[in-house]
Amino acid sequence: MKKLWCVLIITVLVAVVCAAASGFAHAERSRLNGTGGSTVLEADGYSVVVDNSNLNFVYTDKSGKVFYSGRRVSEDDGLNNIWGSKVTDAVSVGYRNLKNGSVSERAMTSLDSEIVVEKQTSGFSARVELYDIGIGFTLEVDFGGGCVRVGIKGDSIEEWEDGYRLMYMNVYPFLNASFSDTDGYIFVPDGSGAIIDTGKATDAAARFSQRVYGSDAGVNAYTLNSGMYAAETLSLPIFGIAAEDKAVFTVIDSGAEYASINASVHPITIDYNYVCASFIYREEYTKYYESSVTGKSYVSYNEQRYNYDVGMTMYLLTGEVGTDDMATTYREHLSNRQMLQRKAFDFDLRLRFLMAENKSGLFGNQTVTMTTAAQVEEIVAQIGGATLVSVYGYTKGGVSGSYPSHFPFESNTGGKSGYKSLSTFLSTSSSALSLTTDYALSVDGGNLPKKYRSMSIAEQYIRVLERDTRAQAYLSTFGRVESSFADEREYFDDCGIDAADFDYLGSYLSSEYVNEVYTRTQLKQRQQAFFANTGLTNYVEKPFDYLLAYTDGYYNTPMNNSLYVIETESVPFLQMTLSGYLPMYSAPFNLYSSGRSDVLRLIDYNVYPSFTLTAEDSIELYGTQSSYLFSSKYELLAQTIDEVYAEVGAILNRVKGAYVIDRTEICEGVFVTSYSNGVCIAVNYSNNTVSFDQTSVGAQSAVLL
Repeated sequence: MKKLWCVLIITVLVAVVCAAASGFAHAERSRLNGTGGSTVLEADGYSVVVDNSNLNFVYTDKSGKVFYSGRRVSEDDGLNNIWGSKVTDAVSVGYRNLKNGSVSERAMTSLDSEIVVEKQTSGFSARVELYDIGIGFTLEVDFGGGCVRVGIKGDSIEEWEDGYRLMYMNVYPFLNASFSDTDGYIFVPDGSGAIIDTGKATDAAARFSQRVYGSDAGVNAYTLNSGMYAAETLSLPIFGIAAEDKAVFTVIDSGAEYASINASVHPITIDYNYVCASFIYREEYTKYYESSVTGKSYVSYNEQRYNYDVGMTMYLLTGEVGTDDMATTYREHLSNRQMLQRKAFDFDLRLRFLMAENKSGLFGNQTVTMTTAAQVEEIVAQIGGATLVSVYGYTKGGVSGSYPSHFPFESNTGGKSGYKSLSTFLSTSSSALSLTTDYALSVDGGNLPKKYRSMSIAEQYIRVLERDTRAQAYLSTFGRVESSFADEREYFDDCGIDAADFDYLGSYLSSEYVNEVYTRTQLKQRQQAFFANTGLTNYVEKPFDYLLAYTDGYYNTPMNNSLYVIETESVPFLQMTLSGYLPMYSAPFNLYSSGRSDVLRLIDYNVYPSFTLTAEDSIELYGTQSSYLFSSKYELLAQTIDEVYAEVGAILNRVKGAYVIDRTEICEGVFVTSYSNGVCIAVNYSNNTVSFDQTSVGAQSAVLL
């Protein structure tokens, strides 16, 4: 027995010694190969000097313009050691201390780092090892082609210290950062786009920090808000910063589903103005050990690190760079990668008809018919023109509680034969019929059994506040989305309908933890495959950038930003990017318009109008989930539709299929946008007539130049 215990003790000691030796060998190997000094690169008229100790670089382009990746001088605000290294180093790391659960952020050089730089043809590769926390990774940087390409392979990341875990990394966070009240701006892709003016004092107490594609509801299983008052989700993985006749516009090519965009101006954190991407590897979440109702819970985090590749393209732009220049750069970036393709501009008005609703009655539920297929024909005939007609509530029993099922058709609204006749009529009158679907959500559970409801890592069902009705809906698993659509696909062909509206399905990205785990990356790939293979014309609500190639029409287009305090101006960046490539339609004008300025904004932003209509008076919807439709009866809206349609169409039809090449604010409230076909549009939001270049633009009006 004593011999057995001795053998066990010796075995354990040997294991401990071997483990320690392995760690020492890892440390010694890197330290012996460490490099110092600087790496110099020169090619195609540019030159780069890289500081090997922290990977900070100075890039000089052909014209002599100099771009700094970080801190320029040491006398810039008396930064302490922590912030001084963050401003200077290429990478800052967020990590968790497992002993006390705290999360800290430090730059590379403050974590006992060793950096080995290997010079490449037009860049460098650097192995970085942080001994204080036992984390290593390889940073790859290329300077060819007038831009900086940065990458970190997921497989290059190592964690060898049991006491720490990697949480996130900020990569070149201070590239082209400006100091104090330098004239310039930061661009963030909030809604249509937003500007943060770096030359103005701010009342904001917090920096801008938003997750690309929204928070992961599969980790944070709160109730998602998709309503009209919700903050806009960042649908584009981009950002920019401009100062001193230089700008850097960054596109996150890989890893965007795990990135957040962070921006700050003086003096919120420090006296620097900066914007960067933070790449997340682990997240905290609330784990309930009873029910979520009791609130008995603890904070945990995903132990397994997200494994993905980081990739960013940072375009270096010079001159007086505006957001229109950044939009042009992004449009070319997407087009060159086949992520944005030219689509047909067949329709310049979108009408969405509510066909039927469901109301609780004395003797059970009853169907309230609001519009019939025959009435849709009559209304479209009266309006004339090329109209995209979308119908919802066409399902037996009406819209409420029907999703994610959409068929059979409600007989009171026309039945199968009625919709087939409507489709034929529209196709012969320069219009088309699209069936609105929502395979992702099920209002109040609807027809969605619990086994098909998407669940978070904390084993909580993911819920959504539906955009219009504000009713609580459950998010379907993506497997259920795929099977539901496959089951219903034949209905489209059977009725001669070749188009569908996809509500919500293209504007959320949540990991799943139901029967098997699906990461955000895997769900992104499944979404792409889904839309690529519908066999239909896809009209998508606020699609993310990775779905643009499969989108034939963009609806509920954001026309503003989220109005965060730090933001100083809304800009039509999204619209400038997509103009000429993808037709865009507004949110229902009769529900969200606040006056004349919204008509002008449609023209200014190159977005076609949309209306939600019924043939019957909206008072019939009282007591239903569609009672938000306070004004939808066509007879009451006919004149407004005709006026908006005529004014907007007369101007936008002149630039149909053309893309934006320049947008300039001539004076306060007056904008001139130039298109690729040589047409210019001037929009005057002010209350005074404005004259310039022998042109006069009346107050609150828009003209073709």
